[in-house]
Amino acid sequence: MYKYELKKIFSKPGSLVALIVMGVVLIICCFSSLDVWYVNEQGEEMQGIEAARLLKDDMKKWQGPLDETKLRQAIAENQRLMELKTDDLHEQNVLYHSKQGFRNIAWLMDRAYSEDLYSFGVTNSIDSLNVEDAANFYPNRIRSLKFYLENDGKYDFTEPEKAYIISRFESLETPLYYDYYEGWDQLNYCILPLILSCILISVYLVCGIFPDEFKYKAHSVLYASSNGRKKSTGAKILAGFTIITGVYWFTVLLYTAFLLLALGTDSWNGPIQISFGGWVSMYNITFFQRYILMILGGYAATLFMGFFGMYISSLSRSSVTAVVATVSVFLLSVLASFVPIKVIKKAAFYMPYSLIDMSGTINSLNVMSIESKVFDTLPLLFAVYIGLNILLVPLMYRNFSRK
Repeated sequence: MYKYELKKIFSKPGSLVALIVMGVVLIICCFSSLDVWYVNEQGEEMQGIEAARLLKDDMKKWQGPLDETKLRQAIAENQRLMELKTDDLHEQNVLYHSKQGFRNIAWLMDRAYSEDLYSFGVTNSIDSLNVEDAANFYPNRIRSLKFYLENDGKYDFTEPEKAYIISRFESLETPLYYDYYEGWDQLNYCILPLILSCILISVYLVCGIFPDEFKYKAHSVLYASSNGRKKSTGAKILAGFTIITGVYWFTVLLYTAFLLLALGTDSWNGPIQISFGGWVSMYNITFFQRYILMILGGYAATLFMGFFGMYISSLSRSSVTAVVATVSVFLLSVLASFVPIKVIKKAAFYMPYSLIDMSGTINSLNVMSIESKVFDTLPLLFAVYIGLNILLVPLMYRNFSRK
């Protein structure tokens, strides 16, 4: 019956269209992720795989521990280029060519020397620094965190929670190791729309599994047959799980393979803090570890949204109702994450979007305390959705088998 259920799903014209749409989205995401820019010695802009290769060569010249010596070198080189600054746009591009190797270091300095953790701009950029300021690079990360916790984040955390976050920042091993990491960075920024597409396509495919029996008036025959309720319900749940899992992992792994083959896997074991977004993270993990969390979080969210849609369809006997309800829950989780109210933001952390946008979750300060014990909430988030996914299986089984 399991194979029969799969055959019924994929025999629908709409299912074929959905898979074609998923394929088109995958292709678009693959080529959009090659949005890597490089300015050559003649001041001409380049984009794509060749641009990434040349950028890699430039960044490799700065490869090594990001210690005070290297930071001084970056500031001094930037000062030299500033002295050659001109109003001619072409000449500006030529000068920018020489800055690309330490461009990401300059971006980190924008963050390190800003007033607080989440503010950065030209007023505190590398252009305003002297070589003596290099010694404050890592201490400023802690200083800016403390400034944030004493001002904008003053009421978001308790004193023990603030102390815990500061200790996580202080536990980062420095100096960081600087290297080319464009492959993992592009993967980080471009995988989100792909996961969203996987969720929408999966939900569309599986939400008709239960209602179809009532739509075509086959449920009375099904329930009257020997073991029809048990075997058919189990086959439907397994078919839904297979489709959700297959669509997600085939799409995400194919995308990953394409992007990393095109842009490289360098810095797979490097700290995420050398990237612009990762600088503010309290999680001292590598690019590869962040990637694993991203795809596992995306899978947990995709499985939950798919199972939730199947659960609603088993209650309502309507695939349209199930799709609308599932999309509404998703949109609610997205909107809640942007509401600047402490209670709502805390609740929004446990909604599906936190798993879907795992990169943003990792770059956020998410902690909770029970009595005097403080811990980060990322493991709890995974535990919640593993539990929900397991719980939805018997709920779906009970709803459909008793119809």
